[in-house]
Amino acid sequence: MRPPFIKLLSLLLCCLYVVTGCHSKGNAKVSPADDLQQIKDSGELVILTMYSSTSYFLYRGQEMGFQYELGKEFAKSLGGKS
Repeated sequence: MRPPFIKLLSLLLCCLYVVTGCHSKGNAKVSPADDLQQIKDSGELVILTMYSSTSYFLYRGQEMGFQYELGKEFAKSLGGKS
């Protein structure tokens, strides 16, 4: 008698998990235009990247790397500081 109860309980918990995971919050929507405008207004773009020999690294005290340069140029295109 115990195994059917455990199966039923686990099925109920799985269904509850799915139902609560699919619940959307009405006020959680943010327009991408608002985000971009906030970045432009602040004048600063913060980018997270890996410290590696190709993406971002320090060479003789100077910042370099492909992703660093890409982010720097993108910030310039938005009118921010580089």
